[in-house]
Amino acid sequence: TSDYVAGNFAWTGFDYKGEPTPMDWPCINSHFGIIDIAGFPKDSYYWYAAWWTMKPDAIFISPRTWTNPVAPGEKLTVVVYTIAPTVELIVNGNSLGNKTVAQFGYAEWDNVIYQPGQVTATAYDQTGSKVQASMSIATQGAPYSLDMWIEPVGEGYSRLQANGQDSALVGVLVRDLQSNALSTPNIQISWNITGPGLIYGTGNGDPSDHTPDKCGPLSPW
Repeated sequence: TSDYVAGNFAWTGFDYKGEPTPMDWPCINSHFGIIDIAGFPKDSYYWYAAWWTMKPDAIFISPRTWTNPVAPGEKLTVVVYTIAPTVELIVNGNSLGNKTVAQFGYAEWDNVIYQPGQVTATAYDQTGSKVQASMSIATQGAPYSLDMWIEPVGEGYSRLQANGQDSALVGVLVRDLQSNALSTPNIQISWNITGPGLIYGTGNGDPSDHTPDKCGPLSPW
């Protein structure tokens, strides 16, 4: 690295309509973005977040879902984004060993055989004995509850002002009974407002979803 380098340029920050290269129809969005067209972070976002924030407890497993990323018995690659020196991956109670994370790199396990269950990534400090960060993902159950929040999350953003000018992005997340986050395309979410306010548009980030941006029911993705 060089002292005079302050950052990097990524094409693009957000996905956008058009240029679905290398995908074909029905895909209608680009795939270059770090953030999808609805404003949700994609997996690569967490690689940037780990190394540019340098937070020791930052960790993320890709794929983000353990619900049929491939068919049971097929193999896939599992990636863990963290700045910790070493990471251990445990799949359904079986350790797949530790991987070393190079500077500005990530840990990667190839040929992981998929079976429903749970995946846990545990990141360790330089000594290899102290847990620096941990994350688990599990096979999803049936939809049970909805979480809602206002973006950006933080002090002063817990409510909207009914002043005719205030606006915000409102996120919705589907969870199962065990609080696992779900990507469930076979359900529909509807919105309505009581009181003063308007819904300007909706989106889910799915590059192959042709639902209009100003719509009623929409599937999570």
